[in-house]
Amino acid sequence: YQRRVHGIIKQRMAEKKKDKQLGNKVTITGRRNAGFYVFVAKQALNNFDTIELHALGLAMSVCVSTADSLINFGYATLKKTSVDSIELKGSSGPIKKPKMVIVLAKSANFKTLMDKTNALKKENEAAFTQIGPKKQHSLTFTSLRPVSYTHLRAHETLRYLVCRLLLEKKKNN
Repeated sequence: YQRRVHGIIKQRMAEKKKDKQLGNKVTITGRRNAGFYVFVAKQALNNFDTIELHALGLAMSVCVSTADSLINFGYATLKKTSVDSIELKGSSGPIKKPKMVIVLAKSANFKTLMDKTNALKKENEAAFTQIGPKKQHSLTFTSLRPVSYTHLRAHETLRYLVCRLLLEKKKNN
């Protein structure tokens, strides 16, 4: 999954460099969690000295969590924050939404931290290849025919049976 995301990010970064657009802008939505955007922001910081995290409305909390994680883990330092209100076109007229922009700069020890992260990732991949992927068990239904009440009772657990007996006792009293 991370390799696929990394490939998509590299492709988009290359497209943005070709188009000479601002490639250090990370647009944050509420559809993904902060962990995903921390990964994206670290990849952007590999290519740029500063990045801008942009968020609208409810995605602002994800934006703050992302910036907070990057700062707390030492990957970035806070340069600037701004909150503004923008007007968007809605079906019933213009809608005002809050917009947040957080500008982060690459920290002095960013390269060291990324080297440690990449070394750990390689260790984990090596360990995974030694162990091998987990076997996935799939449920297959050999038959979908009705079964008797006695058959169902034969598969009851002791815990379920005790609960059922207590309920019957309570029902009879």
